[in-house]
Amino acid sequence: MTTDEGPDEASMLTPEEAFSVLGDDTRLGILQVLGEADEPLGFSDLFDRVEYDDPPNFNYHLKKLLGHFVDKTDSGYCLRQAGQRVVQAVLSGAVTEAPTLDQTPIDRACQHCGHSPIEVEYREEQVGMYCTQCAGQYGDTNDVDTFDSSKDAERIGYVHLPPAGVHGRTPAEMTEAAFIWTVAQTQALHRGVCPRCSAPVSDSVTVCETHEPTDGRCDRCDRRYAAVVHCRCENCPFELGGSAIGSLHTEPDLLAFLFGHGFDPFSSPFPSTINAASFEEELLGTEPLELQFRFTIGDDVLALTVDESLDVIESTTSKASTDRVQ
Repeated sequence: MTTDEGPDEASMLTPEEAFSVLGDDTRLGILQVLGEADEPLGFSDLFDRVEYDDPPNFNYHLKKLLGHFVDKTDSGYCLRQAGQRVVQAVLSGAVTEAPTLDQTPIDRACQHCGHSPIEVEYREEQVGMYCTQCAGQYGDTNDVDTFDSSKDAERIGYVHLPPAGVHGRTPAEMTEAAFIWTVAQTQALHRGVCPRCSAPVSDSVTVCETHEPTDGRCDRCDRRYAAVVHCRCENCPFELGGSAIGSLHTEPDLLAFLFGHGFDPFSSPFPSTINAASFEEELLGTEPLELQFRFTIGDDVLALTVDESLDVIESTTSKASTDRVQ
């Protein structure tokens, strides 16, 4: 069997056209079969593997995919990058699965109190983390809708993980995978690139100007830290928020300081690594905004001062026994 050429390879689709093209089981079946194939498939082989019973109609569906999701070469049909992204999204479970895990203890200490094992749960592609011994990081006013902690646990935070990351892993392994996944995302995010679609990212910083933590959290803002940042993609629905300290994840001086003292921020949760380095936050000014983050390991102190864009404007090292760095 043979088929006609599809549209020009450089053809573009609007979002509405893309959803329309993909809104058919046969076309999704074609993409899945090509994604599972080790080499390009001829028309007859592709037709047989999809298990369709109407060659002319099958040809119609295949032509709809050509030029944007599927390519036709001398060796047969294969996925283009757009087609690969669709298959990856399906296989990740992001569009087909909704696994859940109830709050479960794991052998990992809370990053804030440093001694109590945390509990984790999984909902809506997010791993929620809780401590049963300290005030955690966020109170009820900052709870994510999908999480509902027990009355004896306080939320530390949450990190993202597609459903495929849950399968075949223990709760502890799932949590470690989520940290690694989140580190990879934040590397792009804090350089202004959306980790989902690669479009520009905008961010905003919110500061509690009368921040006074009591037993771990501030009575006014109900957060452990005064400064929080919220990042939003300018193109797709992706957004992520958290303590402003996360924006320093790509700061060379901090990475060098941590690596130089035996800490690998890429193999463990960044806030936990910072906690091990005795992380402190100080609001120096509000107009304009100026914050200082201090990290202490042994007798060594690194002080990073940032502006309203969370860009480092001063980096200073000292000894813990000296006066506070200004």
